[in-house]
Parts: sequence; structure tokens; C-alpha cells
Amino acid sequence: MALALFLRIWDIGGIGFNGDESIYSGQAASLLGNEEFVKNFAIFRAHPLLLQSLVSIFFTMFGIHDTTARIVPVIFGTLTVFLTYLTSKELFNKKIGIISSLVLAILPFHVVFSRQVLVDVPLSFFVVLFLYFITMYRKTGTSLYCYLTGASCGLCFLSKEVGIITIPIFMVYVFLTRGLKLKKIYSFLFGVISTTFPYFFFILSRQDAANAFEQYAMFQLERYGHGLSFKYYSILFNEALGYALSILCIISVVLIVIESKRSKSRFYIDQVLLLVIVLSAFFSFYQFLPATGDRFMVTLVPPAVILGCSVFVSDTLRRLRHSKFIYVIIIPVILLSTNVFLSKIFPIEDLRISDGLGTPWKRDAALWIKDNTAPNTGILTDNMPFANIIRFYSGHDVYAVTLSPNPSYLQVDNPAFLFLNNNISIVVQDLDPYRQSKSTIELEKYLKFSDPKLVHTEYRYTTVAGKQITVPMVNIYRIE
Repeated sequence: MALALFLRIWDIGGIGFNGDESIYSGQAASLLGNEEFVKNFAIFRAHPLLLQSLVSIFFTMFGIHDTTARIVPVIFGTLTVFLTYLTSKELFNKKIGIISSLVLAILPFHVVFSRQVLVDVPLSFFVVLFLYFITMYRKTGTSLYCYLTGASCGLCFLSKEVGIITIPIFMVYVFLTRGLKLKKIYSFLFGVISTTFPYFFFILSRQDAANAFEQYAMFQLERYGHGLSFKYYSILFNEALGYALSILCIISVVLIVIESKRSKSRFYIDQVLLLVIVLSAFFSFYQFLPATGDRFMVTLVPPAVILGCSVFVSDTLRRLRHSKFIYVIIIPVILLSTNVFLSKIFPIEDLRISDGLGTPWKRDAALWIKDNTAPNTGILTDNMPFANIIRFYSGHDVYAVTLSPNPSYLQVDNPAFLFLNNNISIVVQDLDPYRQSKSTIELEKYLKFSDPKLVHTEYRYTTVAGKQITVPMVNIYRIE
């Protein structure tokens, strides 16, 4: 736990927010009624408000700051490690609990994403809590654990609406394991309803919440899923789990199934079945969602870690001559087989881990704007994530060249009118090569048209051939 906390909280404020972090933290500030944020970040947008509500509590106690907001996901990420120990101990044994929690504590992908203000972090925690309660329900058969399983499903939904699929996961699992009883189903549904009631009460009692919910629902229904893609396979295999842990997951399932058939026993089969159902359901659901994101895979990491580490309950493994040696080397092998380490050894661009982190230069650019421009200054940039970052740190009105169908965003049909009507005083150009797109080219056209004055540049400092060099990352122009 100490190791997990240290890795997640170390230099937590070293870099600024990314686009999503600024949105969720801006909502949290709006929940407090802060007028500077209410105008730019509507309280009711895309997702339920569990994370945002918790962040707002920390804002109340410690002030509105990016470091303060990140304390909440750090707590969730660290507690997920502890909950992984409890869950894997109940599913298998204490040895598996210790190994799986240690792996999760230092697994780079989970460390990186549980340092960010993202709704996927509490979702990951509550998915493991769901696994724990459903395991205890299968062991005891009591209505209390059935109710708590339903409550954890509700908390999954309140973290992110994707969490609703834990309800059919429960139904399918108890049916396959012959634990489906009508009386217990009532307890389960009562748990779901009792935890989700506050969210739906908001929607029914507040017109702005109802409107936002309706707009977002229609927006999602009108979008098309991206279908089957190798993107998430690549993220899971190369980055989230790494090669060794991915292979261990497959070996665990094969060995446990073979040994169960050989012994004609279902011992450990039900546990593996639960983990496989959870992983398959979430992975399939993400495949067909219109939205995409590397961060989605953080939900799958704890169940996959438990499944991969369950290989140590195998009799086949224990009978190997050097089985103790495997215990010693397995954790270093898992770590070294992830892209975060391989990218340091081999300078191959495809091995770069998808961290989605913010950058110091974007935060610094936004703070420069706050300190050097009037409060009513209109700003134009090329992409919506950067616009949200500037909104959070500067409190200014920010437009983006990028058009988004999301009803939560301010739409600009033709940025040229912003120049003609003198709505824009500052243009912010994102020079990050990883953010180059059609909107970047579009913004360059408006820069040539308006002939602005370059007033500030933010740089990235790096070392090449032993020499420190500066690379321009953000240009700020003033319209004369």
C-alpha cells in the first residue's frame, strides 16, 4: 500500500491537466457555485457525477488546484491495490492476493492512469469491489452480500455509465453457477436502486440536468461505433498488461480448466469464469462504443492481474523443479515486459506508452494568459482539449477550430466570423507534433489572415547528443 501510494502521489503536480482532467475538475469547481467555472463548465455534461462530487469536497477543504483534484484518483488507485489483495485472496488464496496486489501496485499503466482525474479510475475500483462482493455472496449465499453486490454495480454506474454492464454480468454469472434465486435477485436490485437513486433524482428534479441527460443520450444514440479494432488488443497486450502478464492470463485459464477436468472438480473454475466474464464483457462493450480512449483499459487491468497471477494455484506449476525460482522472477519479468520499460531499452516509436498525460507547457501557457490578458479576452485555439485546459487555468472564454458533435461543447461554425466581429484577441497555437491535425492547418490559415503579433512562446526542454535544447510547443499571438 505504501509503495502504491508513493508511486501514484510522487510529483503529482509536476505537469498540468490534460483535456479530460480539466473538464471533470471544472465540473467539480462548478458544483461549488464558483462563477468563474460555472460559465465554462456545465455541472451536468456527459457522465454521472461521483468523481466530480468527491473532487469538489477536496476543493472545499484545500482550494481549487490541479494537485488537489488529483488526490482523489490517487486514493482510488491505491485502494484498488488493497481491494485487489482482498478479492484475489477470497477467489484463490493469500499467496495470490499478495502477488497480484504487488503487481498492480507497480504496474506502469495503472500507476500512470490512477494519477489522473478520470472517471475510469473510480470505475476500476468499484469493478474490483463488485468482484469482491460477488465472491463473498457465492461463498456465503447471504442476502447482505447480494445487496452489496448490487450496490457496487450502482457505484460502477455512478462512476461512469459503462458500469451498468456489471448488472448483466452478475445475472449471467449466478445463472451459470446455479446461484440464481428470486429472493436474492430482489436484494441485488434493491442495492442497485438505492445507490443510483440520488443521480436519477437529480435528473427528475432539475430541468438543466434533464436537458443535459436528454441531449447526451441523443448524441450517443446518433453516433456510430467504430466496430472491431485491434487498437484495444494492442493497448492491453503491449502497454496495460505487458507481454508476460498477457501470456500468464491465457496459461492460467488453460491450466485450471485442464486440471479441473482431470480431477473432475469445479474447484477454481467458477473463479476463473467470473474473471473471464468481466474481462470479456467490458472489452466487448468498449469495442462497440463510439468513443475511444486508451484510459478505458484501466478498468480491465485489476481483473486481468488477478487472472494472470492465479497461475500459481496450478498443481502443474507447483510440481516444476524450479517453481520457487518462478516466484522470485515473475514480478520483474512482468514489469520489464511492458512498453514503458521496453521503450527505454529500444528506441522504437511504436513502443511509446499511451499515457494521455498533461504537459507543463500547456498549463504554463494558460497561466500566462490569465496573468497577462483582461478577463473578457476572447481566445481561439485549434483543438478542444487544449481549449478546456485554458478554460480551467485562465477562466477565459475559449473557442476551438475543431467542430465537435458533443452538445456539451460550444460550437463554432465559422471561426472567421470571430475575427471579423472582433470576438478574438488571442490565438493560441499548439505546436505539439502529436496533436497535429486538420484543425492545426485550419488555424494556420486564420493566423495568416489576421497577421497577429507573437507575444509569448512556451518551450519543452530536452537533451540531444548531450546538449540541452529548447523546442517551441505553444505560440501565443495577439490580434492587433
